[in-house]
Amino acid sequence: NWNIEDYLREKKKSYICQFLPPGLSLDNYHQVLESLFIYMGITENLQHSVDILAQKLGFSTMPVPQANVSEWDEPVPDGAREEFAENNPLEMAIYGYARNNWGNS
Repeated sequence: NWNIEDYLREKKKSYICQFLPPGLSLDNYHQVLESLFIYMGITENLQHSVDILAQKLGFSTMPVPQANVSEWDEPVPDGAREEFAENNPLEMAIYGYARNNWGNS
């Protein structure tokens, strides 16, 4: 039953980079992502990301179902975003890259 403040205090470093190519760094992430990935979407609008990926791969798109949607929503405490960004600069750079390229088809 952690809240976001507890989580950020206990888990300062994100785990997401363990799913990305080894050796990825703030110095090379842009080049690595552009050379190894066709497209990097974002989950804020998963349907749009799936649509663009399908187009890039030459497939028809398909609807992304929404299942097990939670009604629980906790407001983000002041400073939480900044704390996460400070502890995870590479993850934030990758997210920024994906956001900037999200609509590109």
